[in-house]
Amino acid sequence: MGATAFLQSTSLQASGVIARLTSIAQSQEGLDNSDRDSLLAFLQNKGDYVPASGQIVGILKNMKDDMSKSLDGMVEEEESAVSAFAELKKAKEKEISLATSVVEVKTKHSGEL
Repeated sequence: MGATAFLQSTSLQASGVIARLTSIAQSQEGLDNSDRDSLLAFLQNKGDYVPASGQIVGILKNMKDDMSKSLDGMVEEEESAVSAFAELKKAKEKEISLATSVVEVKTKHSGEL
């Protein structure tokens, strides 16, 4: 994207730079052959530069997949913890109810004695 974004720029400064570089590249005295070829390759988006956006997107997709798997695991754990808590709460409420009734029976029995 480097040269492409630069060339698509609407800035007057960018177009001036391109015009100067083009005139230098075309003159035989301004640049030697290797520099001129490098400049033209850059402007034509050729050369050593290979966009890595495909690799970056691939890495991000892998990260998303890993995070989705982790999230799914966490959601399952949370749901099982919620159901376990509900069962424990129900059991404790029943235990409290039984203990309350036992206390009432013993209080009544103590009162009768």
